[in-house]
Amino acid sequence: MTQTAGYKTLKEILDQPATWKRTVERFNGDLGNSVEWIREKAPATILFTGCGTSYYLSLAAAAAFRAMAGQPAQGVPGSEVFLQPETTLPAGNDSLVIGVSRSGESSETVMALSYVKENRRGTSAALSCYPGSSITRQAEKVWTIPEAQEESVVMTKSFSSLLLFLDLVAAALGQQRGILDELASLPQIGQQVIAGYEQMMATLASDPKTGRFVFLGSGSFYGLALEAMLKVKEQAVAWSEAYHSLEVRHGPKSIVDDNTLVVAFVSPSAWRFEADVLKEMMDYGAKVLTLGAEDAVSEWNVVLPQGVNAFARGLAAMPLVQLLGYYHAIAKKLDPDVPQHLTQVVRL
Repeated sequence: MTQTAGYKTLKEILDQPATWKRTVERFNGDLGNSVEWIREKAPATILFTGCGTSYYLSLAAAAAFRAMAGQPAQGVPGSEVFLQPETTLPAGNDSLVIGVSRSGESSETVMALSYVKENRRGTSAALSCYPGSSITRQAEKVWTIPEAQEESVVMTKSFSSLLLFLDLVAAALGQQRGILDELASLPQIGQQVIAGYEQMMATLASDPKTGRFVFLGSGSFYGLALEAMLKVKEQAVAWSEAYHSLEVRHGPKSIVDDNTLVVAFVSPSAWRFEADVLKEMMDYGAKVLTLGAEDAVSEWNVVLPQGVNAFARGLAAMPLVQLLGYYHAIAKKLDPDVPQHLTQVVRL
């Protein structure tokens, strides 16, 4: 391993605030008409679909649309749409299916939109980083954010930027002016968070006693917890899991010990319950990192702006959990730019 191991991945993690700024600019400009297009379609349900990171993004986006726009929405893996349509697709043809793919070439997501189109099961849209990709040719409506393209295999800035775009759409649909303004301030917030806490992530991830990672998140944070889990697996080939915050008590806590780092995306509305869970994990010997706690239960706490909506807070924390995976990989003498068994695009 050379000193340049993981250079591309680290650069893209740290570049996120700049990419978020361009994403906001695109939404305010040529992509902003997407809100009116969705209003005109008036879908009974919006189904977000993708694979891997894009599936977890779909779960987070669905939560955002439900919460901010009052729009029925759900997230499903791309393969489920065409392999199990009877259990996945809503009845009728008045749904909007939004396929999400960084490359626009993930076979299952392309096939999902193709199935919807050929079987007239609703309207389809595509969100990708690459104009002219296969997924864009299957959709009635296309959104692309080229600035989120990546050299590295592991999705980092593409995940957060594509999700930021969908969060902006959800807030605009719901006429949430205050939330829109807070999301627009994310580039500045993110820069401050990275500058203030990158070293903390390096310290925690490099601890030789850290062998297991458990990520917790409720509500809109659950999809983010799953994505954080995946970043550790992909970059560091390490044991990691993710749960709804209180679900860890129902069986999974049996694996928690003094080699475990528990990372919690803190939800202000659920904090009094989540704090009890985290104290219990500490009783079992776990080290606990809280992202956004007002009253920290451990010495490891990331302070996020209070009064800022959950969607902006969650996105601001994503570079930090990505850095956990990165620095754990470096500590294990692995190269995050060359993750085991992985490629940028998965084709069937």
